[in-house]
Amino acid sequence: MASHIEGIVFPGRTTGLTRRLRERLARMMEALTARDEIRSLASGERVLTMTCDSSGSWVAASERALYHSDGAPSRVAVPREWVRLGWEEIGKVTWDDRDSTLTLTGLLPTVARRTVLHLPSAYPLASLAKERVAWTAVVRTQVDLGKHGMARVIGRRRPGSEELTWLVGLDGERDTPGVQEALEEALEGLRGRLGM
Repeated sequence: MASHIEGIVFPGRTTGLTRRLRERLARMMEALTARDEIRSLASGERVLTMTCDSSGSWVAASERALYHSDGAPSRVAVPREWVRLGWEEIGKVTWDDRDSTLTLTGLLPTVARRTVLHLPSAYPLASLAKERVAWTAVVRTQVDLGKHGMARVIGRRRPGSEELTWLVGLDGERDTPGVQEALEEALEGLRGRLGM
């Protein structure tokens, strides 16, 4: 009886070692496939780290974003789905040592409000995510809109560009006459104070 792994033939009986080797090689091939998928998704980005979470889904971090997959690819030709979270789109990063969970709180309405990833314990992705999110923060403040109340303003640097992402929360109605003009004036004043 002969055992084989992707074209490599081992004469003799299948042993536990052969089975473990086959599993490890399959896992390595899956890792290489996931890496190639990330490289094509993150064109122009440098992948800094990559790991598999406890459910078998892949998680990767580039200098511009965090990517996570919906699981291992199936045996049929259905591509793995990937979710991209730009560092500027994440409001908060928390790590729970006890559960080995990384929780990402979305900052913008275009991303998931909460993403929980179960990572290998002591994996450096948590500290990397905190550092990258902190790097994007430019300003978090309130601006006075005069008779229209206050507005909460968050300015984030988009990695890889000179572009800032602005998020504004208003106390009053956005459609009230004069609010948009007051907001533009307040933001222009804020940009001036920040030297932008």
